[in-house]
Amino acid sequence: MIYEAVEPRLLALCESELRARLGGECDVSDYFPDELSESIRAAYVAERVEIRRTDRELYIGNILVESRALESMAKDSEYCFFLICTLGLGVDRLISKCAVTSPTRAFVLDALADAYIEALCDKAENSIAGEGTRHVRLSPGYGDIDLSLGAMIIKSLDAERTLGIKLSESGLMIPKKTVSAIVFVKG
Repeated sequence: MIYEAVEPRLLALCESELRARLGGECDVSDYFPDELSESIRAAYVAERVEIRRTDRELYIGNILVESRALESMAKDSEYCFFLICTLGLGVDRLISKCAVTSPTRAFVLDALADAYIEALCDKAENSIAGEGTRHVRLSPGYGDIDLSLGAMIIKSLDAERTLGIKLSESGLMIPKKTVSAIVFVKG
């Protein structure tokens, strides 16, 4: 099991992605991004799992997979990683607090938090798969990948204990700025 807490200042935000989330150019310093970075408790947990195939079935770790997208990605891989990244509850609290007083500010903070979680996922992927390797990240909900796979990854990684990740009754992850994924390492 791999666990790492990451300082927000070490996360490289993708400016083009941030512009796309904000709908164009914006001086984010007007919206106190320092307050956001102070509320972030970025961390991830990951584990290498083997890919096993039978005549008719594909297992990733101990999970039977029924997804064409995952089957396609697993073709060139002997192993992959279960991965969960989170920014922590402080970000959810900050955005909720701002939504009451300034919906515009809350929108910008939410977009910044999205950029931070993407940057954390990128950093985690490169760390676990190896810098410069070919790898692909797929998350539950993408294509034909059932959302219930996220709950299985959380359980497999014991992410409730290690990261404080919980699932709402509707299956959403708490904290909101959390990503569960499978990272395939290509040969």
